[in-house]
Amino acid sequence: MSAGHFRIDLARAPQVVKDLEEARNQLQNLRGKIDNLAYSGDPGKDEVSVNAKNQLQRLATDSSQGSLATATAAYLKAIEDAINAMNETIRTHMTTEELNTYHARPYEGPKPWVDPYT
Repeated sequence: MSAGHFRIDLARAPQVVKDLEEARNQLQNLRGKIDNLAYSGDPGKDEVSVNAKNQLQRLATDSSQGSLATATAAYLKAIEDAINAMNETIRTHMTTEELNTYHARPYEGPKPWVDPYT
């Protein structure tokens, strides 16, 4: 199977899907941490603490600055698209294999002619 710039052996595709799902889970966990960072309370009332909090929130959420949230969302979408494409390829391959395996009969050679009137 070819997906963009890489090839995957279909026999290994189910494991690749599991690995991609694990990567997706890790990114979702990271997204939760980014959300916590973005919406954390004030660490202190001094100017340095307030400025640090504002800069961290900007880094976490400001899409115009290429934030962590924007990058994580893009990676999650790419991984989800790859999982869906791979699962579809596996389903298509399995359907083709099932058709070839279960519906094909071995060739038994020509049948002898039987006169239906005897």
